[in-house]
Formats: sequence, structure tokens, C-alpha cells
Amino acid sequence: MDARFHELIRILDCEHAIYRQYLELLSEHQRYLANSDTGGIGRIIEKTNTLAEQAISLENSRVELIDDISSKMVSNLDNIALSRLLESFRCQKFAELELLKEKILEMHYQLTTQNVKNDKMIEQSFKVINHTMTIIDGNERQAVELVLKGN
Repeated sequence: MDARFHELIRILDCEHAIYRQYLELLSEHQRYLANSDTGGIGRIIEKTNTLAEQAISLENSRVELIDDISSKMVSNLDNIALSRLLESFRCQKFAELELLKEKILEMHYQLTTQNVKNDKMIEQSFKVINHTMTIIDGNERQAVELVLKGN
């Protein structure tokens, strides 16, 4: 069972590292958005997709491992005492799991915040583009009107 907890901690550490990389990519994405660097944005999207694939794979492994740990712990529900079940969670590894949970929750908050900022930047960019197109369209109409009037 101890080896399974070690594996769970390893997986969670890897997930945390991926989320940290994703947060860095979101910051880069924001810089590329601010500079209208479409090439940079494209590269960030590719890197993000790669990280997403890795995260999905790790999550699947984590879910499978947790299911396995759960089934081993409660394989015989008739004979397991609540104290024994709780005791298996109070090992030293539980403290590590708690710490990882806190790190991942904090990272989730940071990712959500950064995503909201990037979404607002994209929305503002669309507004500027729309405004610019309206001005261009208005200037083109004025030019056509002037040509039609003979000026």
C-alpha cells in the first residue's frame, strides 16, 4: 500500500508541475496578446495542447490509482473497522498529500485568475478591432460619397 501512496504523490507532483508550466504559458500568452504577436500565440497554443495531453494522461493514472487504493482498502467491507480505515489515511504520506492538495488548489486559483485576465484582453482586442473596422468602413463610405459627388 505504501508504494501506491508514493506513486500517488509522484503523480500529484507531476500534475502540480504541469499546472505551474501552464500558468507560465498563460503569462506568455498575455504578453503575446498585448503585442498582437500571432506567431507567439500559435506557439503557446501548441505548447498548451501538449501540456493538456500530459495532464489528461496523469489524471487518468491518478483516478485509476485512487480506485485501486480504495478497492484494496475496502476489499472486505464486513471486516473493516472505521478506525482501521481512518488509520490508513493518517500515515506520514497523508500529510504530503494534504500539502500537495493545497498547492494544487492554489495553482488552480492562479490559473483561473490568469485565464480571466487573458479573456478580458482578448475581449478588449475584439472591441478595438471592431472599432477600427467601423472607422475604416466609415472612411471608405466618405470616400465613395466624395467620388460620387465629383470632388
